[in-house]
Formats: sequence, C-alpha cells, structure tokens
Amino acid sequence: MATPNYDNSSCYEDVGTSYLVQVKWLFQTTRIVGGDWTRAWKIGCARLKNAEGFAPSRMIWINDEHCDITINQVSNNAKIINGYGDSNKAIVSFLDGHAKYLTIIPGGENDPNAAQRPWLVLAYNNSEYTMVFPDLRP
Repeated sequence: MATPNYDNSSCYEDVGTSYLVQVKWLFQTTRIVGGDWTRAWKIGCARLKNAEGFAPSRMIWINDEHCDITINQVSNNAKIINGYGDSNKAIVSFLDGHAKYLTIIPGGENDPNAAQRPWLVLAYNNSEYTMVFPDLRP
C-alpha cells in the first residue's frame, strides 16, 4: 500500500483533486538550468508545445495519484494497490487527449539514470508511455 500523507489525507483532500498534472519533465528541465524553477517551467512548456513532433500519444499529461505514487517508488518491486484493487495501475491522460488505464512501472527514483538521463529510466520512459523528454541530441 502507498504511504499516506503525513496527516492521513488523500490526494483529493490535500490538493482538491485526485488527478495531477504530470511534471516529471519539470525535474528534468530544472536540472538543465541549475534549479531555476521558473526558467525550467518555461523551457518545459516550450518543449511541450512542440511535443507534436515527438509522440504526444506517448507523453502522459495528467494522471491519477496512484501513477505518481507508483512511479516515485524506490523499489522496482513495489506493489501499489489503487482504489480498484489493482496493483500498479493508474488512469492517465496523454498529451494528444486520449486516456488509458495503464500499468505503471515502479522504481524510477532508484534508477541511477534518473538525475542525468531520465529518458533511460524504464519507469519514466518505456514502450507504453513517457513522462520525460527524450534526448534528441545527435
């Protein structure tokens, strides 16, 4: 099971919704600009604006809390049970507008590539979805 918020509140009680904008890409752009969150947000938004060129049907834009909880686990073997009783599954919406009930890979936070090459982290980028920008440099 997921660790509850320190006050035992749900995501809905904490932020007013059970769905969150996926911002794993923000942490990626923040690293690029040395921690300047405003600049990182602007860079990320500009990249998202151009996402049509690199597979918007794979880029998760909005997800339920179980996606966040699962992807941010340290253990690759984590089993997060969602409100439907399913393990490591979440409702996600992609940048192109379609939605899916999808198996999410846990363990992204423990991957040594998370800080510098997040597009190589299986939990963040795989054949079913991506949460980060691919490295398009030659």
